[in-house]
Amino acid sequence: MSERDATLVFRLARHGSAFATRERGLRVLADLQAEMLKSRAERVVVDFDGVQIVSYSFADGFYGKLAQRASDEGAEPPVAVALSDDVRDKVEQSMADRGLALRELVASAA
Repeated sequence: MSERDATLVFRLARHGSAFATRERGLRVLADLQAEMLKSRAERVVVDFDGVQIVSYSFADGFYGKLAQRASDEGAEPPVAVALSDDVRDKVEQSMADRGLALRELVASAA
C-alpha cells in the first residue's frame, strides 16, 4: 500500500469533549487539514469517541466544511465514527443544509 492510500484517523476528543462556535470549528478544521497535508492521506476518518456535545455552528464549521470541500474537489468524503445521538443530529443537520449525506461507519453488535 502506498503512502497516498493511507487513511488518517482524526480523534476529535484530543481537542476536548464539548465544542461550540463556528470559529472553533474552523480552527479544529485547520488542525485536521495540516495533519492531512503532513500524512498525505487519501481518506479521512473523524473519530467522535469521547465527544459529548457539539453545537450546530461547530459541526457546520468543522465537519460540514470538511465534507463540502471534499465534494467540491471531487475527493473522497470524510467518514465519521463513534457519534453520540446528539452529535449525530448536529452533524446530519449541517450535512443536509449543504445538500450532502453523512457517511458514518457504525460498529456492528457482536
